[in-house]
Amino acid sequence: MAAAAVLAPAVSAATTIDQRGTQVQVDGVAAADGQQFGSLRFSGSADPTPFDVLLGIDSQQNFSASWTHSYGALSGTVSSAFLQIGIWDIDSEAAGSQVGLLTLNGLSLKALLDREVESRPYGTGIYGLYTIELPELVYAQLLSGTSTFVLNLQGPGINVLGGTNFNAAILDFAKLTINTATTPPGPDPIPEPASWAMMIAGFGLAGTALRRRRPVLRTA
Repeated sequence: MAAAAVLAPAVSAATTIDQRGTQVQVDGVAAADGQQFGSLRFSGSADPTPFDVLLGIDSQQNFSASWTHSYGALSGTVSSAFLQIGIWDIDSEAAGSQVGLLTLNGLSLKALLDREVESRPYGTGIYGLYTIELPELVYAQLLSGTSTFVLNLQGPGINVLGGTNFNAAILDFAKLTINTATTPPGPDPIPEPASWAMMIAGFGLAGTALRRRRPVLRTA
């Protein structure tokens, strides 16, 4: 088999970032009631629901929210992807798990966020900044250009009076980062020098064979 040299096409990398809501705090910040949110909704935030608004009531109802990232269909393949959220008062210091549900277009990511949240036992009134790397099973969903997340919290929670059966919270922002790679079609293989020599030699042998088979003209 004749060898051929192939010029490898350059791989093009791209990063897509889509953020919903504006980050106004840093991880681990604690503040008193009425001060903890700075520029959040009840102090003039312009972010749309479900961001910067208290969802749930510690004594009656758990936090529940959904939001959609729309960024246009992506080409190539996903090499890595991350979701980062900022949330106030997730109460991870309470017993058990405070993450009831996290899905992306219906695919469960609960275990990933649960592990991140439980790594820092924050009590009532603490702002948590959490980043999870998304698994390969959601890469096809990310390429579609529309990613809808659903996040539900669950009790037990904590407030200034002690433990609670439910868990209310405020979602500050959500940022989706997608890294993609695209490899353009490569050129046709270019024969290596040794291959050229073999091809030329082959042409020569073919010519010799033709000459040997040339008929001899005879005269009477």
